[in-house]
Amino acid sequence: MTPKNISVIVPCYNEKKRILPVILAISQSKYFPEIIVVDDGSAPASKKVLSGIKGIKLITHRHNLGKSQALKSGFLASRGDIVVFIDSDLIGLTPQHLDLLVEPILKHNYDLSIGDIERILFPFKLSGYSACYSGERAFKSWILKQHQEVFSPRGYVDGFLVEAEMNKIIFGRYKIAKVLLKKVSSYYKISKYGTFAFFDDLKIMSRCLSYLGLKEELRQLKFIRQLKYFI
Repeated sequence: MTPKNISVIVPCYNEKKRILPVILAISQSKYFPEIIVVDDGSAPASKKVLSGIKGIKLITHRHNLGKSQALKSGFLASRGDIVVFIDSDLIGLTPQHLDLLVEPILKHNYDLSIGDIERILFPFKLSGYSACYSGERAFKSWILKQHQEVFSPRGYVDGFLVEAEMNKIIFGRYKIAKVLLKKVSSYYKISKYGTFAFFDDLKIMSRCLSYLGLKEELRQLKFIRQLKYFI
């Protein structure tokens, strides 16, 4: 694989204040990836910011369709042999973090990699939750072509279960690298939307459990904890 064969997809919904450092870090990767930003029905202020970013392919949804559909739109428009998903609200992302995500695939023949942000609440780290449901993932594109059902998780139209759906299919089937993204964190909903948004995070966790069932969620968490960090 060559550097020009990497596509990075960034789903975005009203992240005008947070997405620019993420795009800058991706654009400075030594692998010169194709950058696809999917505006998932953002407000006009965010649309204006996104339209002014140079060097990206911008896809716009007229209405908010949810994360899974944003990822799907980006994937269908991508050209890379490696497809990377990066959340738009990360703090501390550097070009080296993107390089770390793709190099297990480029250089060591892994099928995919999952990035585990370092700076997150301790219970999420200890349980494996931070890695298990991370939005930072790199795939050989043929895997996603073969399993496009991951973009349409059943029973939850917002699509925040897309990572859980991916895990159901890929865990135990493909060669996976777990990569520690040192000094990276993300904005909690409470910092973006106010105090009551804390309960939105709890709802997502509850719906994930309800969707997967206790047995499957425990399987996923056990699987990701047993993976050693790729060095």
